[in-house]
Amino acid sequence: MSFRKNLSRPVHVALFILAVGCTRQTARAGGPSDYQAFVNKTAPALVTVKFVLKVQGSGGQRDIEREFTAVMIGPRGMVLCSSVQLGTSKLMRRFGGTATPTDIKVLIGEDTEGVDAKLLASDSDLDLSWLQIKEPREKGYVFVDFANSGTVPVGGALLTINRMDKFFDRAPLLNVGRLGGKTRKPRELLLPSSGLDVTPGMPIFAEDCSTVGVVVIQSPDPEDTAANPGMAGQSTAALILPSADVMKATKQARETALESEEDDEGETESAQPSATSKPAGQGAGDESATGLSTPE
Repeated sequence: MSFRKNLSRPVHVALFILAVGCTRQTARAGGPSDYQAFVNKTAPALVTVKFVLKVQGSGGQRDIEREFTAVMIGPRGMVLCSSVQLGTSKLMRRFGGTATPTDIKVLIGEDTEGVDAKLLASDSDLDLSWLQIKEPREKGYVFVDFANSGTVPVGGALLTINRMDKFFDRAPLLNVGRLGGKTRKPRELLLPSSGLDVTPGMPIFAEDCSTVGVVVIQSPDPEDTAANPGMAGQSTAALILPSADVMKATKQARETALESEEDDEGETESAQPSATSKPAGQGAGDESATGLSTPE
């Protein structure tokens, strides 16, 4: 099922599609019962992404099996994840060669097999990638709504949920920390305190359960550290990209994916087969000035 069709498909009110939120009784996660309610509502939106990363370098090709936790951000199966986790980050360029995620599957709830998904787009500057489940289920999915955003003052409490690995039954794990500060370079970012779990790709919430942002890895470009390679490690950090920027980037990812799909359809109808044509799905496309790219 194409991404374009997923966007245009009507979602009826009768479908039990639940966006993560809080009731008035759990408006502030001030005690154990409130925290449990927050975990119960949020954890179903956390999914497991399994894939094979094909790494091509001077020593040949290697296939590496990986899995990590990502977050469902739409009822029709759109998943947001970290480019670092998926292997599409600009950090990979420092090691030379190429890395391409293949055989992508998304595991939801108790599912141990997963459903097929495709890579829609990646933004190497923001450290964000977007996946789309190819055949989303009719009743939709629980998702985190970044439009339900809030702000937190410096020193204010932050909540995040991650999942343990397969050995520990992928159990949800709540973590509580505080906002340590803010920065405007290289873009507006929130600085978590040392006590907060900053796993890339995980959503961050305020105590009223509104979304604050998502954890991203920020690092200078390789050319910026060419004269001083040691600077790269010192300047690389896991910070919080605000919800408004997550929404803006997601909108651009949707539009870029649609444009790419329309271009592919036009080329399929008009172009003749060529012996020099590049196979579909071979690596990622050229990056734009904003770092956004789509698979070819």
